[in-house]
Amino acid sequence: MPNSDFTPQQDELARAVEQSAEAIFITDIQRRITYVNPAFEKHTGFARAEVIGCNPRMLSAGKTDVSVYQAMWRELASGRVWSGRFTNKRKDGTLFEWESTISPLHDAEGHITSYVAASRDITREVQLEAQLRQVQKMDAIGRISSGISHDFNNLMAAIIAHVDVLLDDIPPDSDLHPEIELIRDVAVRGSELTRQLLAFSRRQVMEPKVLDLNELIRTTCLILRRVLGKDIHLTQKLAADLCPVRVDPIQISQVIMNMAINARDAMPRGGHLKIETANTIREDALSSPGEKPAGAYVVMSVSDTGVGMDEDVLAHLFEPFFSTKEPERGTGLGLATVYGIVRQSNGFIEVESKPGAGAVFRVFLPQCG
Repeated sequence: MPNSDFTPQQDELARAVEQSAEAIFITDIQRRITYVNPAFEKHTGFARAEVIGCNPRMLSAGKTDVSVYQAMWRELASGRVWSGRFTNKRKDGTLFEWESTISPLHDAEGHITSYVAASRDITREVQLEAQLRQVQKMDAIGRISSGISHDFNNLMAAIIAHVDVLLDDIPPDSDLHPEIELIRDVAVRGSELTRQLLAFSRRQVMEPKVLDLNELIRTTCLILRRVLGKDIHLTQKLAADLCPVRVDPIQISQVIMNMAINARDAMPRGGHLKIETANTIREDALSSPGEKPAGAYVVMSVSDTGVGMDEDVLAHLFEPFFSTKEPERGTGLGLATVYGIVRQSNGFIEVESKPGAGAVFRVFLPQCG
């Protein structure tokens, strides 16, 4: 951009544009790119020679609503500055978020001759905003669930107590006896639902112990093999040098069972379920403070070859009563319970899935010792 004909001020301005951390590019009135600075190349992965003469829509990921572009061009055509956000795609196909300010440039007669855009990569900020919204939503649901659970549990306890009195007073051979026992069974199942809600809302009393997660997985898998059925091939790949963790063994066993049953239901025609463990150190800059803190963890991965999940399902995956299954196939509390237990164990969960590509659930638990 700089040349020998520039004045000192122009040369300084040119160097400022070239060295700016923001991606700056210019288009002509036909919307063809005529200039990009090095930051543009860094953000997008495209070299300057690859984009000169191209329309900026080459960066579009197809995820920004068309109304945004329409509003942008209305503002620019009227000579006003426009600011907004885009979801774009780099040369390698990865997505990123841009916050852009685009200004029309005018000649001496006031006619628009070109447009200059200054764009900042806000991918990190957008991720943190989404994580914060999710944490706030889950905490709010957890508080509501906790209140409902205590009240509901008190009602169930009263019903069970009165039913027990009735069962003592009614002869075992009475025709009413089976009906009253059915009432008791339903009330007990209701109490079980409250325990799951309490686990989700992190209000359930836990009894943590220092233990070998591998041994707990092996024991739980003995039961799992009977639950999963013959069409599900269950394998384990457990790290020999796994560090101990301090958790409630009953609760973490429930986590394993719930994730495995969820995987089984995602493989109606059978498939492969794998449970793996490893030691890991989290130093991920993308981890939000308090939600996924850096540190030494034991990670347990549960992967399946099932139908997978899209982004909409993933966004609601751990919410109580959310389910993609038929009503008779579950309460929608399985993964909500998993979330609550893991968070109460000072851990966190990551999920990776795409439609048709199965799913991987990774449970991170702090190493002990």
